[in-house]
Amino acid sequence: HANETFGTSITVEDMTARDVKFESVGLLTTEQALHTKALDESKLTFRTMPMYDDAKEILQKILSADDLSVFFISNRDNYDHDQMLQHTVDWLDDNQINGYEDIVFTNKKDEHAERLKLDYFIEDNLKETNRVAPYVEHVFVLERPWTKNQPLPTNAKFVRDWHEFYEIIGRYA
Repeated sequence: HANETFGTSITVEDMTARDVKFESVGLLTTEQALHTKALDESKLTFRTMPMYDDAKEILQKILSADDLSVFFISNRDNYDHDQMLQHTVDWLDDNQINGYEDIVFTNKKDEHAERLKLDYFIEDNLKETNRVAPYVEHVFVLERPWTKNQPLPTNAKFVRDWHEFYEIIGRYA
């Protein structure tokens, strides 16, 4: 949206850099970043995103297990909460993902991980990985361009995809 609206040339690499803030690196002004966020919300960007490869199959397996509870904890709290919640519920419904315990939007994933006493946490953000690791037995970090070859806490492990994640948690169960 930003490239179309403001004539910028933000690349996928720019968008996937760790902890990117477009306005702080000079890619957009603060006003442009806020405008782009509003466009994302109005165009239902999160509502229409594709799932990660194999995520649907694995999530359905996990959700059908009697001994596992699933919580979706996402750092989307800087968006309109009610609208983002509805987009997320609709997205999960559209992708036949149901039976989860709760959806939480927060910038304090660590507090929720501690409160919920989670055994497993899957993440694609290294900053969040480091924050939740003290409160979770096993943290799995999806290998992405912005996470590869980065140091991890001792209880965290890189996984290539959802299949590898599922294979590993099967060994712990």
